[in-house]
Amino acid sequence: MLKCNRVFYCSNAGSDVFHDRILPGPEQRKFLIECRNKIKTYLEEAIANATVSELGIKKPVRPKFRTQGSWAYDTCVKPASETQEMDWDYGVYLPIDVWESNGPPKAMAKKYFDLVERLLKPFCDKNGWHLVQGPDRKATCIRIRVAIWAHMDIPLYAAPEKEFQKIIERLTIATNRALNKAYVLDSLDFAGGDEDYNQAWEDMKDIMMATRSGEWRPSDPEAVRRWFEHHQKICGNREQLLRICRYLKAWRDFSCPEDGPSSVAIMVAITKDFVPVYGRDDKALIAAAEVLADKVLTDIREITICEEPFNRLSESQRKDARTKLLNLISKLKQALNNEAYQKHTACVSILSVLGDRIPNDVNLIDVDTGAVDTVKKTPANPVSKPVVGVSFSG
Repeated sequence: MLKCNRVFYCSNAGSDVFHDRILPGPEQRKFLIECRNKIKTYLEEAIANATVSELGIKKPVRPKFRTQGSWAYDTCVKPASETQEMDWDYGVYLPIDVWESNGPPKAMAKKYFDLVERLLKPFCDKNGWHLVQGPDRKATCIRIRVAIWAHMDIPLYAAPEKEFQKIIERLTIATNRALNKAYVLDSLDFAGGDEDYNQAWEDMKDIMMATRSGEWRPSDPEAVRRWFEHHQKICGNREQLLRICRYLKAWRDFSCPEDGPSSVAIMVAITKDFVPVYGRDDKALIAAAEVLADKVLTDIREITICEEPFNRLSESQRKDARTKLLNLISKLKQALNNEAYQKHTACVSILSVLGDRIPNDVNLIDVDTGAVDTVKKTPANPVSKPVVGVSFSG
C-alpha cells in the first residue's frame, strides 16, 4: 500500500506539487488585482457622473464594489489548457434612494445595464481588453477578456441606499483597525478582508440584480459564500476542504473541459458531506469524488442557499461526468493499492486522470505502513449565527 499525499500537497515552502501548480501564480494574481482596481476607479467616477442624466436619480451616486465567486471563496485554480480562462467576478452595486414595492424603478434595469456596458467599451479599448459582445454576451453580467487566460465578469446590482450606510460604517471601523495594527489590507472587498466589514455585506437586504433584458431579479450574491464559510468552520479541517475543492475543479478542467459540473456545483455537492482525513489529501479526494459521483446525477440542491438547482448539466452530460469521476476514483485507488516497488505505476495512474500538472516523481510517494498519522486536531468552534434560507442568482 502507498501514500500519495505529498503528490498533491506539501506544506514546505517552495514545493512544486499538484496544489502549487494549480494555484494562480503571484504575477497572475497581481495582474488581476490591477485590472480590478482599474475597473473600480473608472466606473466609480463614470457611473456617478451619469446617474442623474441617464438613470434619473436625483443626485450623483457612487457605486460600491465587491469581489464574488471563486476568488471570494478562495477556490480559484489555473486553467488546465490554453482554451480555458480564469474568472474574476466583480459586482457593481448601486445605492438607490427611490425604492418601489418590488425594487428599484423597473425601467432603470435596462438603462443601468446599457449604461455600464457603454461606459466600459472605450475603457476596454484603451487598456487593450476585449469587451465581449454579440452572441457570446452573458445575460446577467458584462464580460471583459483582460488576457487570453482570464476574464472579468461584472454583474450589476442595486440595493436601498440605507443598506450601504452599514457598509460605510463598517469600512471606517475596519480601516481604522487595519491602520492601528500597522498593516494595510490589499482590498476590503477581497476574500480574507475584515470580518466586521464582510458581515455588513452579508447582512444586506433587498439586493436586486439587473439583467440584459431589462429585468430586476432578487439576488443574494453572498449566499454561497456565507454557506460555504459556515461549513468550513464546522468541517474540522478548513484548509483541506479548500484544497479538495480546488483538486476537483482542476480534475473537471482536465477531464471534461467543455461540459463538466460547474465550480459552485462541485463545491456545494461535496462540502456538507466532507470528512477530513488528516495528512491524507489522497484519501480525502477519493471520498469527495465518491460523493460527487453520486450527486452529479442529481440537481444538486441546497435549500438553505436557494431553491434553484446548482447542477445545470443535461442528463447525458451528468452520466458522462459520473463515468469520468468513477474513473478518477478507480485510478486513485489503484495508485494507493500498489506495492512499494510500484511507485512509478502509481504516478502514471494519477497522471492519467489529473494531467501533467501531477508531478511524475516517485520520491513524493511513501509506503503506507498502516500507522496512524499523528496530526494535531483542534475542534472547530460552533457557529452562533445559523445559516438562513436566501435567494440566489447567477
